[in-house]
Amino acid sequence: MTTRTETISIAGMHCVACALNIDRILQSKNGVVSAQVNYAAGRAVVAYDSEVITRKEVEQIISDAGYTVVKSGPAGLAQSEQETEDQETAGLQKRLMIASVCAVPLAYVAMGHHLGLPLPAVSPAGFALIQFLLATPVMITGALFFKRGIGGPLAHIGWKINNIQSLFSAVNMDTLVAVGTGTAYLYSVWMSLVLWFGGSSVAGDDTLYYETAGVLITFILLGNWLTVRAKGRTAEAIRKLMALVPPTARVLRDGVEQEIPIAAVVAGDRIVIRPGERLPVDGVIIEGTSSIDESMVTGESIPVDKQSGSSVIAGTINASGAFVFVAQKVGADTVLAQVVRLVEQAQSSRAPVQDLADTVSRYFVPFVIGTAVIAGGVWLAAGQTPSFALSVFIAVLMIACPCALGLATPTAVIVGTGTAARHGVLVKDFSALQNLARADTFVFDKTGTVTRGKPAVTAIAVAERLSEKELLSWASAVENLSEHVLAKVVVAYAAGIGVIAGGVTDFRAFEGFGVAGTVAGVRVFVGKKDFMQRNTISMDAGVEVRAQEYAAAGNTLMWVGVAGAVVGVIAVADTVKPSAAAAIAYLKRRRAQVIMLTGDTLVTAVAVGGQVGIETVYAELLPQDKARMINDLQKQGAVVCMVGDGINDAPALVAAQVGIAVGSGTDISMEAADVVLMQNDLSLIMSAVQLSDLVMRTIKQNLFWAFGYNIAGMAVAAGLLYPSTGFLLNPMIAGAAMALSSVSVVANSLRIRQYAPAGVDRMDEIG
Repeated sequence: MTTRTETISIAGMHCVACALNIDRILQSKNGVVSAQVNYAAGRAVVAYDSEVITRKEVEQIISDAGYTVVKSGPAGLAQSEQETEDQETAGLQKRLMIASVCAVPLAYVAMGHHLGLPLPAVSPAGFALIQFLLATPVMITGALFFKRGIGGPLAHIGWKINNIQSLFSAVNMDTLVAVGTGTAYLYSVWMSLVLWFGGSSVAGDDTLYYETAGVLITFILLGNWLTVRAKGRTAEAIRKLMALVPPTARVLRDGVEQEIPIAAVVAGDRIVIRPGERLPVDGVIIEGTSSIDESMVTGESIPVDKQSGSSVIAGTINASGAFVFVAQKVGADTVLAQVVRLVEQAQSSRAPVQDLADTVSRYFVPFVIGTAVIAGGVWLAAGQTPSFALSVFIAVLMIACPCALGLATPTAVIVGTGTAARHGVLVKDFSALQNLARADTFVFDKTGTVTRGKPAVTAIAVAERLSEKELLSWASAVENLSEHVLAKVVVAYAAGIGVIAGGVTDFRAFEGFGVAGTVAGVRVFVGKKDFMQRNTISMDAGVEVRAQEYAAAGNTLMWVGVAGAVVGVIAVADTVKPSAAAAIAYLKRRRAQVIMLTGDTLVTAVAVGGQVGIETVYAELLPQDKARMINDLQKQGAVVCMVGDGINDAPALVAAQVGIAVGSGTDISMEAADVVLMQNDLSLIMSAVQLSDLVMRTIKQNLFWAFGYNIAGMAVAAGLLYPSTGFLLNPMIAGAAMALSSVSVVANSLRIRQYAPAGVDRMDEIG
């Protein structure tokens, strides 16, 4: 056996049940070793025996099931996927518009007289013709449901009688739609023919169910259109990740500086980097010093000082200084490329979550069809007329029409996600609602998630006989000429309390250490502690004690020396969001485990965790470490929700059952996440969790009532009461019962709109 593994891009999947349906069909085919179909990524990873089946045949199986295989075009697969997705969205929108234009007047014509609405004086045959003309275009717009729900299973198993069991196992949610709407439509067409050619005394317009078929298809088209629009795709996140790498690099070869395509860079090349540029590959600095923004990898907002021998990473930004480094890892070996692969792998995998809609479609539809056939057959065998048996058969199908079942989940989800959006929570993946309600472990990134993501002055210690403003006047004067991020923080803080930076002469910057200058004739030094020591600046015992406390709390220290002596220290740190502690306390009350994962130092991470109530902290992690720890938690049985904001969080966001990106995060983290908090406010996590609970509770209630109507109604429709009471359920009454179940489901779902956050103290932030 020669096993090959291929990734096939698939368009047209509108829910997780679609992916599971393709999965089942593929794995039932001879030669297919395994198949994993991922709805979110829109791709299938198929392993097959190339001696038994070809890739082309695998693709044909998918096409026969009613889905579209996306082929790579001249611009690449990602572009082809985007174009196909755009076409699919446009096509759905067009069909939805056509269906809506017909369904609204159809519902008015069919149901208006029950509500006392004015209708023209038209004969029953005329009303039947109007409804037929309005319903038929809607049925055409829903043709894909019939191809996937009936044509797909038949193509899967063929027409052989010994494959009936396989046929029942191949039905799906589209089969529910096709059977329900198809039965209502075909029955209505038959009764219309009776009206037109048999006379009005044989049948009336109340025996028509065109509106049942038309309105249901329109609503399902609406749900599919909203799903396609809301679904975040991996390709977009991957494209944005790859865009972080510059297209060219400036290399030194044979002593000559030349700009070459990034693909031409090889390990060992010496690369020149200037201020503000992104690094093209990973490597080690051999000349110069600088400060590099590595937040995309570590999540740490404060730039890292670099000198000869320091490692640098592709995609990071050179904040200041120029340097030369030797390329060590290029192309697919860089840290950024590994992040890309992790995102792809996480999106291609599928958590073993049993999907409720798939369970319904797998067992309920065969049960309904079997019950209808058996009921009709039993009455026929008991001596009843064929018309009596046919009436029973249709009544069973009508009462079990999956309107309520079909509406149970999408109505709750659509109302729930709309309500969530009004409260500042954008749900991109509907399955995230189910997983969020089940989540028992919440993992938080630190920088930009629990903290604001921006450094700020947190404390100042000054020597005796000196005020804070005097200290800041010395420090801000020198730092005003520095390009370092922390220098700007100090100058801004000083200006905020009325201290204006004075003039400075003989300014010098010492990369990686600090700055110095002369202010009012006095030499001033600002920088690290060893910078003070190198310049023989005497320390102050009181300031040192305070500085140790600041450092233990995770602050970065900026020492200030004036006229040969330390006069104070300025503590700078990324401050905690006001809403963080309340959100974490709420999750703990739910008995959830709360963990922090960060690329920052352990001291800083523990200090921040202590401020917000997170005891379990893991620090100094790379993106792949975060994703690995998420996977380890899942292997232990945890349902994990990851909350993050940075590029470095993307692999973990997609690895978790639920990924939540905060509103201040990067575009890439938002693409990778299932849920986006539209404001930089962690209290929105409480709203998201509460809404997920409410939506799932509503769905369960909807399904309970839908099943209650169907099971009880099917028994009556099958003629259970006929022998003792002579009552036989008319298909019209069956349709009314079905409509009532749909009304109850929709009304119950609409109650979600009344949601108000419970115990959520909103602390909205800007920036």
